[in-house]
Amino acid sequence: MSHSDPVVGTLITTDWPGEAHYHDAYALRRERSTMATEAVYWLCDHVRHWLSERGESTTSLRVLSVGCGDGNVDLPLLELLNGRLPVDYVGVDVNTTSLNFFGEAVHQRLSGGTVTTTLLDAPVQSLAPDLGPFDLVIVSHMLYYVDHPGHTVARLVREFTRTDGRLVVIHSARQGVPALMAAVDGLTPFLTAEDIATQLAAQHLSPTWHTLHSELDATDILAMTPQGRAVLEFCIEADLDTLSADALAQLQTELSYRCQQRDGRWTMAEEVAALVLTNPLRRLPHAPHTTAKVDPLEDYHQLAQAFHWPERLTTIPVSADGLAHVLDVGCGTGRWLRVLNATYPELADGVTRHVRYSMLDPVRPAIEAVGEVASAMFTIDRSWVDFVQQADLPHGHFGLIWAMHSLYGVPEHELASALNRMLTALHPRGTAVIALPDASSFYITAAAELLGHTLFVSADDVRRVLDASNVRYQVQRVDYDECFSVHDEVALRHYVWMESIGNTFLPGGAHDDLPPLPSGTWWDSHRRGEVFAFPQRVDVITIPGGQ
Repeated sequence: MSHSDPVVGTLITTDWPGEAHYHDAYALRRERSTMATEAVYWLCDHVRHWLSERGESTTSLRVLSVGCGDGNVDLPLLELLNGRLPVDYVGVDVNTTSLNFFGEAVHQRLSGGTVTTTLLDAPVQSLAPDLGPFDLVIVSHMLYYVDHPGHTVARLVREFTRTDGRLVVIHSARQGVPALMAAVDGLTPFLTAEDIATQLAAQHLSPTWHTLHSELDATDILAMTPQGRAVLEFCIEADLDTLSADALAQLQTELSYRCQQRDGRWTMAEEVAALVLTNPLRRLPHAPHTTAKVDPLEDYHQLAQAFHWPERLTTIPVSADGLAHVLDVGCGTGRWLRVLNATYPELADGVTRHVRYSMLDPVRPAIEAVGEVASAMFTIDRSWVDFVQQADLPHGHFGLIWAMHSLYGVPEHELASALNRMLTALHPRGTAVIALPDASSFYITAAAELLGHTLFVSADDVRRVLDASNVRYQVQRVDYDECFSVHDEVALRHYVWMESIGNTFLPGGAHDDLPPLPSGTWWDSHRRGEVFAFPQRVDVITIPGGQ
């Protein structure tokens, strides 16, 4: 359905029975919670940051919002983008009352700008792939109403999301109303973000999980005013008159138990999750149901998307020999390059052939392995079989130096020497990029919890050394969770003991020697439904040359 109006494509004028009541009830619920506000803040900030990463490559944007409702989440984002770049927005919902409100708001707030909006009255199942592809797909609070949420999201990300785009699911997490319902006899909690993560794991999709903290004003709910009853009925998806007296009393007791009083109001904490996915076609084969023989690459997928790497690699300043040089510190067996090549196929099409690639690693077989991978993208130059803190590197030679998840093993007392060697080798107009998890990441905390001591240096250590040396730098945070099925014990054991503790890939089948999985509060805190989600908070530290 389309229209020639450049602002709104379609206004729906027919209603189905009950949709106006739903629209009004949802509006009441939204007024009493900060969840929509928190979602708007997070979405606008996330998209702004994502677009800055894409840089000049983003000249226009196609956005699909499934379950757009009256636009309460999407409109602030469209206002943010309006006037900045052309946006082709398609909103889909089955509630025509909400769509009409959305259309009127679009006319009032976006007329004359760069946003073209089309609103479709259609169920998600009826959408055809030729409607896409889209740079950004938003699925906000609508998966409660579909039969197979995991399959729905998998289809949207695989068939409707560009390979360099992303899909965002905004959905209630367990903490809040679902936990309240679970404590009351006869009430069954609705679908939660944890359930969706479990279903996505079955679809071999691993979303990045962001928790948005909000609160529900339950003052008039506890007082059982007419509006309070309407909000509560919407929250629990049940008519209070159908509950037994005991169940209703238990519901009120549980609600009051979860509330806190502030400024004369009673509020209950509730969480919303923002799950971010990218089209798996852009990646090398990877699934949360890994086997121990699969080389985990999620760290590098995240870093490959942190910057527009082709631009960085084609603008390296040339050295005294008239050539552009890049140094890969701790190159390993080429994990980073394999993901980089898969993410940006143009790198294998000759655009970086002029770049001279050098590698440094203390393991000779690793250098031999990475040379085969690098030759598809660069012209191989030199190699050093050495530790970075000891290597004899040419001064001011490299226009780009990167150390991608490779400085873990540098002894803390030698970290200053290692960084000094790297920066001395950096071209005066060059850039050094260091990627390491911060101290709160699973890679760092796992050793402390399970072994009783810290094994690796973290980004915090690198920043301390740079600060002590008065070195200027910038930090970009990359947050994501690595997810594994709770039933895949082989993959879990390998991840915990080899990837997180040993921080090395163990080929072959010697996994019977790995210790058993841990237990206890710390371990259970990482479980979300049928998946374990291990948080990684990686700092990408960018250091300019010439200091």
